[in-house]
Amino acid sequence: MSSYDSNFYELEVLDKEFLNNSVVRLRMVSPQKRGMEYQAGQFLNIELADGDVRSYSMANVWANDGVIELHIRLHKHGKFSELLRTEIEPGSRLKVHGPYGNCTRVNPASTSSKILMLATGTGLAPLKALLEQILEAGSKNPVWLYWGGRGSSDLYFSKQMRDLENAFGKFHYIPVLSNPEPAWSGEVGYIQQVAARDHPSLNDDYVYACGAPAMVNAARVILTKTCNLPDQAFFADAFGQLVTGSVTPNQLVKVSMHGPNGQSTQLNLPEGSSLMEALRIGGHIKGICGGHASCGTCRVNINPKWVEKLKPVSHAEKRLLTTLDEFRSGDRLACQLIVTKTLMGLDFTIPDHLW
Repeated sequence: MSSYDSNFYELEVLDKEFLNNSVVRLRMVSPQKRGMEYQAGQFLNIELADGDVRSYSMANVWANDGVIELHIRLHKHGKFSELLRTEIEPGSRLKVHGPYGNCTRVNPASTSSKILMLATGTGLAPLKALLEQILEAGSKNPVWLYWGGRGSSDLYFSKQMRDLENAFGKFHYIPVLSNPEPAWSGEVGYIQQVAARDHPSLNDDYVYACGAPAMVNAARVILTKTCNLPDQAFFADAFGQLVTGSVTPNQLVKVSMHGPNGQSTQLNLPEGSSLMEALRIGGHIKGICGGHASCGTCRVNINPKWVEKLKPVSHAEKRLLTTLDEFRSGDRLACQLIVTKTLMGLDFTIPDHLW
């Protein structure tokens, strides 16, 4: 079995609280006292009875009591949403895998560096954990949280954010609505645009973003291109649906895959797909985050003869790879490699602990 299964925990639901009409706070703990240690900003997967998984970020800093807090948006007719509405109660047990993700705290080079956090909806959860960690550590860096929703009811933790703002002088909370009620007197629009307006120069600063992929992508562009934020200072985990390429079934690329005990298998992969996508369809890897370089479960080790022939490692890919256990030279994320004719004959190994 893979490390996806070795990172398995059975957690018991402590309580379930509706924070608004569509968001539930779920708190869980391990009844076997085998808690899942994690870093603020990471996420886990809940495995359903049929093998489907759902990804959620931890909304609290890890503590010795092992309690894990999740903020979960309920979707109409959603499989896990219906379970939360009708079946999951205190005492229920859930199968959980993790932790995953590398959108974790980085210590700023200077105490004058600003830290910006951009969230939409339940994207607040990992940023709340990061924020609490930063503030409780006594950080001297100024921190801004921009939290966006359509209406004020979407900002389900607004009072708690105001309380933090009142308690910590260097923390600033900026709620932003895209479709506000007539009585709304706060910011209106999109959080990335408001943040860019407020901080036109971000040369020495840091940004964490979580929420709708469209917001995360737009924020990355506007803040790096317009506000001069360094690319490596933008941190985001965008776990979600499987990333797919443009696949033409009759265009196949032959590769060599090595597994446990040196077992070698020849595979014909569709050109245009990501290597992760093709291997996941074949049942060889999990690819938990859907191809967003956030979990590391699609790691492969490239034959040294091929390393220089592949596209260079991006900053985000390198950052995640170097945090993984048993990192080796030649490791790559399969989700970052697109199958093309130039990869004909590619030789790689899937680490034993990922089977």
